[in-house]
Amino acid sequence: MMVPAITLSLALTNLVVDNLLSWIPTSLVDCSSRCFHNTSCSSFFYNQGNGMCHVNTVVYSVVSDTLTPSDGVLYYEWKHEGCDESKGQKFQRASWLCFYLVKSVMDYAQASAFCSLLTANTQSKVDQAYTIGSRYDERVWLGGKKIGDWMWMSGETFGNFLAWSKGYPEIGKDCMIAVKSTPHWASDTCIKTRWFICEASIPQETSYCNY
Repeated sequence: MMVPAITLSLALTNLVVDNLLSWIPTSLVDCSSRCFHNTSCSSFFYNQGNGMCHVNTVVYSVVSDTLTPSDGVLYYEWKHEGCDESKGQKFQRASWLCFYLVKSVMDYAQASAFCSLLTANTQSKVDQAYTIGSRYDERVWLGGKKIGDWMWMSGETFGNFLAWSKGYPEIGKDCMIAVKSTPHWASDTCIKTRWFICEASIPQETSYCNY
C-alpha cells in the first residue's frame, strides 16, 4: 500500500495576513482544488464569510505568532511525511523541500556548520525567506557565500537566477542574508551573528492524489 507523500491540513483558523493580493470568490473545495492543481501552491487562505480564496507559494504557519486574528478565515497548508514538525520543519511544496528557522544567533561559519542553509535559488524560496525575515524583523542567513565567486553551500554556482537587492553584493561582505524589506538577497559580513534558515531535501514525487 502506497503511503501518501503529502496531505492538505487545516493549520490555523480565524486569522488574516495583511496585503494579500489575488483573492478570488470560490468554495472551499474549489479553493483547495485550485491549490492542488497549482504545483507552486504551498498553502492557501479561505474566508468562510465571503468565500474568498488566496493561494500562496509560501508557508505562513512558520510565523504564526505574527498573524492577525480575523473571524472566519481558515489557513491550510501542505504537509509532507518527510518533514518532522516536532523539529519545527515545514514543507514548502513550491520548492519540494523541508525548511526550518533557527532562532539562535550564530555567525555564518557556525550557522553553516549547524545545518544546510537555505539554497534560495528560486523566487519561491526567496519569498519564503522574506516572509520569515519581514515578520520577525530579522535579517537571516541564507546558503550563499562568496568563495572566489558567489556560490551555494552545495558548491553550485548561481546560474541564471539572481535576486540581489539594489546595490548588492557589497565588496567585503561575503555572506548572504535575506532582506527583510523586500523579497531579495543582500550581502553582509560573515562574522555578524543572526538567525538562519535551514533546509532538508526530500524525494521528489511525480504524482499524488491525497488531499
